[in-house]
Amino acid sequence: MDPSFLEEIILSILRQSDTSLTILEIAEKARIHRVTASKYLAVLEARGHVKRRDVGKAKLYSPAGGSPMDNTKFPELPVFNGNYGGENE
Repeated sequence: MDPSFLEEIILSILRQSDTSLTILEIAEKARIHRVTASKYLAVLEARGHVKRRDVGKAKLYSPAGGSPMDNTKFPELPVFNGNYGGENE
């Protein structure tokens, strides 16, 4: 399989997803081995095409141009200032 073709498949999978995906989820959707997906994702990340976010042991991937977790779905939350709304507000 042509490497650039497989990169496009992975990018397409990420763009079509509503959420960030793990390596295993990407591998299953692309019908490739998890190790192969991991290597291609590392290359795509180094080139700036995908973003990786580590959550515990999991590595979540999303397209670099716009994350599925962007502000359109999750508006920015107010910064916590230390007050819980009590008497000293």
